[in-house]
Amino acid sequence: RNLNIGLLIAISALIAAIFVLDLVTKTGTAIGMLYVIAILLTPWLPHGKSPYLIAGVCTVLAVIGLLYSPGVNVMHSGSAIAGYAVANRLMSIFMIWATAFLTYQYRQRTETKLRLASIIESSHDAIIGETLEGEVTSWNKGAEQMFGYSPQESIGQLMTFIFPPDRIPEHP
Repeated sequence: RNLNIGLLIAISALIAAIFVLDLVTKTGTAIGMLYVIAILLTPWLPHGKSPYLIAGVCTVLAVIGLLYSPGVNVMHSGSAIAGYAVANRLMSIFMIWATAFLTYQYRQRTETKLRLASIIESSHDAIIGETLEGEVTSWNKGAEQMFGYSPQESIGQLMTFIFPPDRIPEHP
């Protein structure tokens, strides 16, 4: 829990530093892209939607940074530089949200894999993974109890090592 609070404080400080840097850097510099770093840290926060929450905050700050950065006034200038600055910031906002989406998807896949691994590992039934060639790739506690071999002894062996000799031809 303390790690989560510390990480949230670190992300907040990073976002604040990027925002200050954005406010003091000339309009048109790609400072808004730095917000992506903060989003990449969100998988370790406890809330599942944290990439989107951080992306929303970063988007608001990126727009404010565009409006108040020194240099060309993008609201009242029709210059090409102002157009480039707006295009640059729109690309930054796209990258912020693309990163948030991909980070969220990564987190979801990781949580699903961990949940399934937990179910398999805690099962009293023997659950054994193998390649198409018959090499054991995973061996849960149920398999250990049923066959008497540890995962270290089993993984990498051909599946037929647990078969009675007269049943080995049946494996393919």
